[in-house]
Amino acid sequence: MRRRVSRRSILAASGAAGLGAAGLALVGCGDDDDDAPAVSQAPAAQAPAAQAPAAQAPAAQAPAEQAPMEEQMPMEEQMPMEESMDMEFGPATPEAVPPRSSKDIAVLAVSATPIAVDPDFGHGSPQTWESWMNVFEQTIQFGWRDYPFDVGHGENFDYVSFANDDLMPWMQESWELSEDQTSLVINVRPGVMSSAGNELTSEDFAYRIDRAFGLGAIGAFFTQLINIDPENPYEILGRHQIKVNSTAPNGLLLPIWANSAWQAIDQAAARANATADDEWSVEWMAQNGIGFGGIAVESFGTGERVVFAANQNYFRGEPPIKNIVYEEVPQASNRLAAVAAGEADAAYGLPGELWIQARDEAIQNPIAIKGNLIFFGFMNALREPWQDPRTRQAMNWATPRQEILDIAFGGLGVPWTTVMTSIFPGVNEGVVPWGADPNFAEAQQLLDAAGQGDGFDVTLDYDTSVAQYERMGVLMQDAYSNIGVNVTLNPQPNGPYAAEATGKQKTFGLWQDAYIQPDPIYFLNLGYDAGLGGINNYGQVDDPELNDMLERGSRFTNLQDRIDIATPIQERVVELSPYIWLVEPFYTNVLNETLQGFRWHTTQETYWANMYFT
Repeated sequence: MRRRVSRRSILAASGAAGLGAAGLALVGCGDDDDDAPAVSQAPAAQAPAAQAPAAQAPAAQAPAEQAPMEEQMPMEEQMPMEESMDMEFGPATPEAVPPRSSKDIAVLAVSATPIAVDPDFGHGSPQTWESWMNVFEQTIQFGWRDYPFDVGHGENFDYVSFANDDLMPWMQESWELSEDQTSLVINVRPGVMSSAGNELTSEDFAYRIDRAFGLGAIGAFFTQLINIDPENPYEILGRHQIKVNSTAPNGLLLPIWANSAWQAIDQAAARANATADDEWSVEWMAQNGIGFGGIAVESFGTGERVVFAANQNYFRGEPPIKNIVYEEVPQASNRLAAVAAGEADAAYGLPGELWIQARDEAIQNPIAIKGNLIFFGFMNALREPWQDPRTRQAMNWATPRQEILDIAFGGLGVPWTTVMTSIFPGVNEGVVPWGADPNFAEAQQLLDAAGQGDGFDVTLDYDTSVAQYERMGVLMQDAYSNIGVNVTLNPQPNGPYAAEATGKQKTFGLWQDAYIQPDPIYFLNLGYDAGLGGINNYGQVDDPELNDMLERGSRFTNLQDRIDIATPIQERVVELSPYIWLVEPFYTNVLNETLQGFRWHTTQETYWANMYFT
């Protein structure tokens, strides 16, 4: 962290002297600076909040105007603990408005600030995913269920149901899916407003589709995945109704709208910031993207602090916490210390031993959840020494997955011994021949067969903002020396590393990801397809047999059919081995024990609009 944040700057970030807003003084970060420039406040002129649908409960009343911070009563006198603990947090539906909060600001200590808030380009870190998820938000949602595993520490939290037929209306009030699943009519909920005061209409859905085709970036993956007809992608049927057309039956045509990377964008705001050289407002969107979620960008300080403000127009009622502050604190121990001292409200990305320390010493509220986060190494099959699949298979045989899990993650997770996340439907654990521990003899035989029995030299790149990467790299370096592979470790800053990795410019690197949609064909397309579908195909495999199976799988509308074809696809992926599948770690962070309303999602994020302080 560059400096401490004074009480003045945090209050400026909130736009008001909020309840319980203490100054942030992160441990070990230097002296307090009351003269530091304040974070810019949200624009004063806000459009009035949208009228909630008649069936909704009224939005929580905003607290009365507060006295200056120095004159306020102690927090326990303003809101007795026994009163705050009686609040009920209802199910996450459009009709359920979260209760009011005893604090207006939540400070989240993170290893690195988000890269961007553009869902077409904002890729490369969990903070980035979490940011655009909260700013834009899904227009339908998966249902919720109790935490289903006997591992981790998630017994008190809701968990995504992962069922394509368990979908909740959200910003889409209802829908009509054709019997052959080649078209979808979306009925937009009236009165859903962006933070800029623009109403969600069919034009915003149309703009999302047009932008995807126009940019050919992440959105293009979705157009291909659901076979949107490029000649007739949609028909606007009215202000709040749009029909989306597919060229073939597709089982994801409806569920894809529960994906947090495929949301409606405030097209009026985006178009207002377009230029002759930037038709789709890419430059503006990176740090100013406006959607219809509960949170809006207030200020974007890359490498230091990003501040989000509650969307006062949010269709479920203004969120209880008025500001979310991402504070960059590179040292993991400092992040935990800040939460322990009550100076930050969450510590993200802690190494295993620090999370275990928080658990054992009862430091606030440590959370570890078995989710869909994956860590892997990618080997660019277009470059030496990775062009022979037997070489890539050898690396998988020589990988010490259990040791990596135990040492780099404190045992918080499972070795990744599949080619899909093990919590999604359709994963087949029987297709992978290697296990959690290395088998150097098998690896050496494969290198001999590939003509590389004497070994080779290679450089492993990784991102310095992810604490676990260095330990993983050292363990891999040591293991691979047993088969004559000499690894040089090359740490790089988050921004440049993510840009080169997502641009498929690297030869050998480490990566973390979280594939959002709980569907086998979605996962396999995203990671291993050679066309637009393989947006995350960092291994650069291009195999006609695999591509054909993925294409056929995409056309199945029945989930069981998609699961059935997923097994031979997974078998072929194992043969090609574009990745070194490493670890499926738990989602871990440490929260202020008074911060309630936590709900994990497959984007590795929490729904800030649902959260509040008791």
